[in-house]
Amino acid sequence: MVENWLTGHSSWRQTTDLIIQNTGTQQASVTVTFYDSWGGYSGSHQETRTIPANGQETILGTELPNWESAWQASLASAVIESDQPVAVIAETKTGVASGGGTIPYPRLLGSYRAFTSGADEVYMPVAAREYYNYDSSLQVQNARNSTTTFRIKYYRLGESSPVLTLNNLTVGAYRAMNFWHPTGLPVDFLGSAVVEVISGGPVVAMAQYDLFDTAQSRYGVNQYEGVTAGTRSEFLPHVQGSSPWDWTGIPAQNMGDSTTAVTLRFYQESGAQYGDPETKTNVYPESAVLYRSEIAAISGSAVTSSSPVEPIALMVNFDRSSGTWTNRDRMMGYGAVR
Repeated sequence: MVENWLTGHSSWRQTTDLIIQNTGTQQASVTVTFYDSWGGYSGSHQETRTIPANGQETILGTELPNWESAWQASLASAVIESDQPVAVIAETKTGVASGGGTIPYPRLLGSYRAFTSGADEVYMPVAAREYYNYDSSLQVQNARNSTTTFRIKYYRLGESSPVLTLNNLTVGAYRAMNFWHPTGLPVDFLGSAVVEVISGGPVVAMAQYDLFDTAQSRYGVNQYEGVTAGTRSEFLPHVQGSSPWDWTGIPAQNMGDSTTAVTLRFYQESGAQYGDPETKTNVYPESAVLYRSEIAAISGSAVTSSSPVEPIALMVNFDRSSGTWTNRDRMMGYGAVR
């Protein structure tokens, strides 16, 4: 979660709000504890809310203290506790901020679901650095009330060995670490990542895409949750291979222990299969492949399978271009339905 974060693009800011829905049958007492994630800071901050059954409450990013005083901003993780079951999403917006840091007319929005449990391995189907004007930074949060040590392995598309491993990363209780432009990750990198606990744990992780004019002028956002459990078959309810989403990419990451082949089948609204199946062979463990040019010119759905059977993590990303692949200017996406 961030509050009033500088993007470097025409005085734009970025902020994240938590939207909490009470899914229980009684009034909920909810406590949200924020933990500072920036550098050596160690602050925490609590917000409490009372939410009626079926009701909703929004905790604004602008309610966070400015732990990063030089930028008048905060970068934080959060833990949500409630005496009733709740559903939570984090919604990040970018745009020109008012004097109080709010963004009254957001241009771009990203959202991700809160995690209910962590894992010792989290798979990230998309990781990128300065790839056609996009970055994809990872955020890893410790889901344990004591110190956790972990590593991150980055794989280039289609390769069997990591191009970079960040080892012995240590984070305190419930705090998060942000990995933007990690040292050693090459420019124009596109691939996948795996977060592995070394001691302690579990952890949760999410990734955020940013669109930039330069590495400092960042103004777009799309977000997704890390995958902790794959299935043998996954469903993609929306595949758009034609205007207005001119470029559609589907990364498929192998979560198993053996090399496999992943097949993608397209379906029309009628349920009839569209075109020929598209198969990627030699999908190595922990690594990903990308379906892009193979995407059929269809507005429909898709189903994936693997042979030999291995669990697969998948994303669908839609890009709108201005005529060429290098002029992508919007992105949206979602994780496969398992």
